[in-house]
Amino acid sequence: TEMAMAVNEVIKMGGGMVAVSAGGVIAKVPLPIAGLMSDKSYDELASELSNYIDALKVLGVNYRAIFMTIALLPLPVIPEVRITDKGLVDVLNGKLIDPIVSIE
Repeated sequence: TEMAMAVNEVIKMGGGMVAVSAGGVIAKVPLPIAGLMSDKSYDELASELSNYIDALKVLGVNYRAIFMTIALLPLPVIPEVRITDKGLVDVLNGKLIDPIVSIE
């Protein structure tokens, strides 16, 4: 699936952000230093980031500060819900959330 493709690409890059559509990676921003920082020049990183934001807009994600929203998504100290390597976390209650919802 596309989600698995995105996850595998992030793993391959050693961290970062990926946009996937129609079965392929359409943009990416590798952040190999602790999964948070780039080892590229400002100009290279700015170009990758611009391409990534443009790709998100094509996917229908178009709101102010999208990069910061996505960049801070896995930071587990900002309430309320965050995605981490341990799973989906309810930060306010300090508990993992089971993302599987059953319909009865």
